[in-house]
Amino acid sequence: MRRRREALAEAGAGARAAAILLETFLRPGDVVAVFWSIGDELDTAPLRAGLIERGHDIALPVVVGRGQPLALRAWRPGDAMASGPFGIQEPLAAAPALQPTLIVVPFLAVNRRGYRLGYGGGYYDRTIAGLPAARTVGWGYAGQVIDRLPTGPNDQAVDAVVTEAGWFVTEERES
Repeated sequence: MRRRREALAEAGAGARAAAILLETFLRPGDVVAVFWSIGDELDTAPLRAGLIERGHDIALPVVVGRGQPLALRAWRPGDAMASGPFGIQEPLAAAPALQPTLIVVPFLAVNRRGYRLGYGGGYYDRTIAGLPAARTVGWGYAGQVIDRLPTGPNDQAVDAVVTEAGWFVTEERES
């Protein structure tokens, strides 16, 4: 799936996906947790810029420890950041914790039921489980949507999926 994602990466795809999410899922006053994309992940920079432009509070994930949900801390452009355990930039510990109403979740693969394959640490599954009132949107390339995906008892389905080519409400949320 990583090789597949690498082949899908294209300039401008993040901006197209951001436009879809901002026009389709964003509600006035939403506090949005969004990840800092790395490597060939679908770029979240246009989404962060659009959220700032619309006046929304943004939370970035912070890895607290193995087996723990992510902390979601406030972030604004220009804030000091630190390199987290996986080399991803994170807000400093002094940044306030936020309670998101919308969580944007990365995936290596996702199926139409809304179950996703991440990097294997379960961080987002634990985070989503701990915030049942928050809406969740998977974020990745259209070519990462697959038919079948193994799931486990702790996996959490996202409510919808946004890609550069469109969006869909997941089957788990339709029923």
